[in-house]
Amino acid sequence: MKRRTFLRQAAWGGAALLAGCGRPQERRLNVYNWPYYIGPTTIPDFEKESGVRVTYDNFSDNEELLAKFQTGQAGYDVIFPSDYMVQIMAKADLLTPLDLKAIPNFKNIAGRFRGLPFDPENRYSVPYQWGTVGIGLNGSHIQDPVEGWAALWNPSYKGWINMLDDMRTTLGVALKRLGHSVNSTLKAEVEEARRILIEQKPLVKTYSSDLYREHLISGDVWLSCAYSGDLFQAAKQNKALRYVLPKEGTMIWVDNIAIPKAAPHREDAHAFIDFLLRGDVGAGISNAICYASPNEASYPLTDPKILNNPAIYPSPEVEARCELVRDLGEFTKVYDAAWQDIKTA
Repeated sequence: MKRRTFLRQAAWGGAALLAGCGRPQERRLNVYNWPYYIGPTTIPDFEKESGVRVTYDNFSDNEELLAKFQTGQAGYDVIFPSDYMVQIMAKADLLTPLDLKAIPNFKNIAGRFRGLPFDPENRYSVPYQWGTVGIGLNGSHIQDPVEGWAALWNPSYKGWINMLDDMRTTLGVALKRLGHSVNSTLKAEVEEARRILIEQKPLVKTYSSDLYREHLISGDVWLSCAYSGDLFQAAKQNKALRYVLPKEGTMIWVDNIAIPKAAPHREDAHAFIDFLLRGDVGAGISNAICYASPNEASYPLTDPKILNNPAIYPSPEVEARCELVRDLGEFTKVYDAAWQDIKTA
């Protein structure tokens, strides 16, 4: 869910193939993904096996992804929208139907992650990773118990708090703190969430979905709304970092792989998706980024410390307190207006 200008225009070298009148032409693939969201060798391994050169760019939130395609400034072949954004982009005719026959490794996706409400026939997307939104904290600076979302409003931490620069996530945090659904369609509840986020603003040092991980590691931020895998990646560099699933409940999300309607290299896009769904490739990604995977074939090769971590793979009891973010249709304009008020207050 997973995050803005990090790793822009990063590209790995690929092999040139001979095609068309004997002139050398390179097969290319343009990928648009969240930061910190792929294994260190995933792209080079695909390039080596396929002979396709990959250009890999990052976006920081779903709304940035959508805006890129709404303005026609795309050219990407494979993208990674979250659950509700799949539904929005499909309705807007921005995605191409997948040929699942060209993705035989779709069989590796666990049954509970197939046919989810935002894409009930997996017509436009296949699941990639899933996780939760919680609180990341630097235990070197915070010794007090942190159990719920109220910690992000604690005046004791003024100037040391980060909130994610993501409309639905940050408004969702406020709604959950108030005891409401993250998918509320009551204007009064969204207004209440807007109000407490504006009240919180003097306590907040940064609104960042890209760099908060580094800020937690360095101690520039002590407390942050966080994506589960980001925090566990960061904890590899700073053992004092901890992740808390708030007692009020939280958001659970599924990020997906999709092909834009105007993708110029659809055949290689399908091949890349199938590669990502291989068991060994999926395990390599999981071991690097520490998110939960819907790919059952990856589990035997995944680090048991990841598979057995209840903060990465929550118990059914914890999952029962979590919600998927849904597309709210026209009511999204209410969230948009509230978010603009928060950012400009």
